[in-house]
Amino acid sequence: MPVATIRPEPGSYVFTSSVATDDANRAIIRYFRLSGLKRIALITATDAMGQLAEQSIEAALRLPENKDVVLVHKAEFNPADVSIAAQIERLKAASPDALLAWNTGAPIATVFKGIIQGGLDIPVATNYGNMTYAQMKAYAGFLPRQLYFSGPEWLPHPPSLDLGSEVEAAQKDFFAEFAAAGISPDIAHTMVWDPMMILIDTLRAVGPDAPAAAIRDHLLHLTKHAGVNGNYDFEAVPQRGLSDKNVVVSRWDPERGTWQVVSRPTGLPLAP
Repeated sequence: MPVATIRPEPGSYVFTSSVATDDANRAIIRYFRLSGLKRIALITATDAMGQLAEQSIEAALRLPENKDVVLVHKAEFNPADVSIAAQIERLKAASPDALLAWNTGAPIATVFKGIIQGGLDIPVATNYGNMTYAQMKAYAGFLPRQLYFSGPEWLPHPPSLDLGSEVEAAQKDFFAEFAAAGISPDIAHTMVWDPMMILIDTLRAVGPDAPAAAIRDHLLHLTKHAGVNGNYDFEAVPQRGLSDKNVVVSRWDPERGTWQVVSRPTGLPLAP
């Protein structure tokens, strides 16, 4: 199961990487709402991930801050479907301002194709599991024109967005290492990078031969680690270390061939 959807028991030996689905959903809905997009539609696959995403989005919409946001249509499709033309037509009839398409891999390709074939031209947001250059290249011919992502802070960003000197330094080192290897990193690399850096620092603190319990206890009380995805605090956010305070919204820029950050942490829109 994708790490974003895992909800480990606090105090357990299970830790997970990057921001949670719930945090990403709160941020993108906040971004749309503050951008004046308050009629939201949702499309998900009928698999486990799709159902978890649906529950998460509906929970976010029940927050008091989103009292003016309306879920105008909810559509589902089988992950094995090759066409969702009927779902898109019903979705269009609801006149949404924006669409949340919370799937990854082949199902999201089906959604993107359906959006283009159905002539639906509204902001579309999908989850950060799709933030890979391989997918963007493979789907280039049918990506929605206004495609947004809600995910961790790792992306290069405008100078006006200050994530703090320690996180900025961690990101500088991250990109420098991959540049030296001739690689343009994406979300897949960040999912591994921060956990490994945290583990290395932990082993330096407790010793390379420390038992599992000592490693876990150190992590449970780790309140400050600057990673590429933000400042980790495992006491504030057990087993994960990151919250919606570490989520930014980005938009895919096909001309530049990368993602452009369009929000501050938590999804607050950047000034034009």
